[in-house]
Amino acid sequence: MLRPWACNIFVTVGYMGDRLAKHVISLGAAGVFETSGNPNGWWIANTLLSYVDEPILVSTCDNLYDIDFVKLHRDYRSAGSPACMIIPVKPEFGAGDRIECDKQYINDIGPHLNQPLLASGMQILRPASVARLAAGATDFLSIWHRLILHQELYVSRVLPKQWAAVDTIDDLIFTEKTWQQSSTPLVQQELQQLNRNDQAMTGVA
Repeated sequence: MLRPWACNIFVTVGYMGDRLAKHVISLGAAGVFETSGNPNGWWIANTLLSYVDEPILVSTCDNLYDIDFVKLHRDYRSAGSPACMIIPVKPEFGAGDRIECDKQYINDIGPHLNQPLLASGMQILRPASVARLAAGATDFLSIWHRLILHQELYVSRVLPKQWAAVDTIDDLIFTEKTWQQSSTPLVQQELQQLNRNDQAMTGVA
């Protein structure tokens, strides 16, 4: 789903890294970073991406979403191009990092908060700026709190039209059923690709 909007897609791998790396390269990924045994934000300061000081879109591998990238880019620019902007969702329930904010500025974030906005797993960030402002922090929750101290953590006003976290085959089946009628052709195409990916990774013909 990112391909029409992204010139280069990089993937971090850990578990089953060699097999996954070959798979994503075959799908057109520009590069792969091996991060096994390290926290989820370690790659920001410890890979070649640490030299990039322009906005990149970061997404967890379990995210499936339909979002207007043009509006998202405009929102990021209108906020002053902060070091990091989190794209939130408003699920009725679900665990994760909740967001407390004043307009677009994030005051606090974490699973302990009772707030309607949830960090979706998507964010726009400038790796070089984040590495400098959050030096020493290697997991995203710690990184975000360092950025809050510098007033460089924002929340987007643009939310996904649809969003799901697909961690298991059951999640994928449920998402296919619930999104079949309402999703755009691009999302339906992504669901089909996810099915093909799961079959390729599990060896199902």
